[in-house]
Amino acid sequence: MTTRTITDPSNDSSSSPLFTNHSLHLPSSRPSSSPTSKAYKQASTLFLTRRLQEAHSILVSLITTSTSDDNPPSPAPVTTAPTRLRIKIWSLYITLLDEIIKLGALEGKSLFGSSLWRSIQTQARDGSIWDQVVAQGYAGDEAAVDAVVIAGLVSLLLAHAPEPRGCQERLERWLAASGGREEGNVRVRVLELYALHVLPRNGEWEFAEEVVLGSAELDEEQREGLLGTLRELREEERGAEGVEEGKEEKEDEEKVKETRAAEETERTPSRARSTSEVDYGIETPLKPAHNVPKATAPLKPAIKPSPTPNTKLSSPRSTSRKLPAPAGSVHRAAGAVGSMRRYIQLLAQSLSTSPMALLRTLLFVLGLVLTMSRRDVRERIQRMTALSWNKLRGTVGMGVKVSYM
Repeated sequence: MTTRTITDPSNDSSSSPLFTNHSLHLPSSRPSSSPTSKAYKQASTLFLTRRLQEAHSILVSLITTSTSDDNPPSPAPVTTAPTRLRIKIWSLYITLLDEIIKLGALEGKSLFGSSLWRSIQTQARDGSIWDQVVAQGYAGDEAAVDAVVIAGLVSLLLAHAPEPRGCQERLERWLAASGGREEGNVRVRVLELYALHVLPRNGEWEFAEEVVLGSAELDEEQREGLLGTLRELREEERGAEGVEEGKEEKEDEEKVKETRAAEETERTPSRARSTSEVDYGIETPLKPAHNVPKATAPLKPAIKPSPTPNTKLSSPRSTSRKLPAPAGSVHRAAGAVGSMRRYIQLLAQSLSTSPMALLRTLLFVLGLVLTMSRRDVRERIQRMTALSWNKLRGTVGMGVKVSYM
C-alpha cells in the first residue's frame, strides 16, 4: 500500500502526527479572514512553537459554547465555521490532545495543572472526546461528523484507550449512520483504520477480511492491498504469540529445574550426616583395642637372661630378685598411662565428629564400674592376677636355672 502523509491545504506544517502514514486532502475553499479563522491560525502557530498551553486555551474557546448572564447561550464558533475550517480546527484540537498526553504526568501536570491534565488524559482513555466532538461540533448528529475528524478520533483512541472495544462500537455506529455520504480517499482511510487496526486489536481477523471483501467503497486494487496487509499483520501477530509462548515454556522449564536442584540439595546433606555417623560409630571403638599390646611389648627383653658361663651361683639369685618386679611394674605403668592418653585423644576426636561415640563411651565406662563394684568379680580378678604372677615368677626361675646349668 502506498504510504501517504496528511497535509494541510494552507501549507501549515502542524498536521497531526496521528496521520503520519496517510494523506487526506481537505476540500478547498477561499481563505477566510473571520475571527474564527484568525484564532485557528494563531493556535496553529502556537502549537508549532510548542506553546501548547496557549494553543489549548484558544482552541477550547473555539469549540465551547459561550454563556453569559445577560444573553442566551451562543453556539461554539466551530459549529458556524465553513467545512474546511471546521475540519482543521477539530483535527488540530485532537492532535494537540495527543501531544499533551505524551508529555507524561510530571511535565503535563506542571504545564497544565493536575486537574486539567488528568481531565485531558481521561477524555482519550474512556472515549469521551468522541462524545464531546459530536455534541459541541455537530449538534449531537453523529452521522454528520466529517470522516477526517472520525479518523483522527479513532487514531487517538487506539493510541491511548486501554480497551479498544468502545472505539469499535463508536466507529461501527458512525459507519452505519453515515452510509455512503462521503466518498473518495476520506472514507477509504476510515475503512483502513477499521479493518487493519480496530478489528484486529479486538481479535476479529475473519470479520476484518469480510469487511474488506464486502466494501463497496474499495476498488479491486485497494481491496487486494488491504487483504495483503491484513494477512501480513496476522502472521506477525502469530509469530509474536509463538515467541511469547516459547519464552513462557522456557521459563517454566527453568523453574522446574531450579525446584528439583533445590530439593536435591536439601536431601544431600542429610545423607552425608547419616553416613558419617554410621562410619564413626563402627570405627571409633576399635582403635583403643589395637593399642593395648604396645604396653606389654617392653616386657619381652626383661624375661630374656643373658647367658654368662662364669657366673657364680649367687649372681642368678640376685638377678632373679631384681629383674621381674621393678621392670614389670614400670613397663605396666608406662603402658597404662600411654594407653590412657591415646584413648583420651581418640575420644576427643570422636566426640568432635560423632556425638554417638560419647554415648557409647559412657555406657562402656558405666558397665566397667558396675562390673568392678561386685565383690565376687573383684575376688576373681585378684585370684587370676595372683595366678598369672605366680606363673610368671615360675617361668623366670626356670629360665635362671636353665641358664645356670
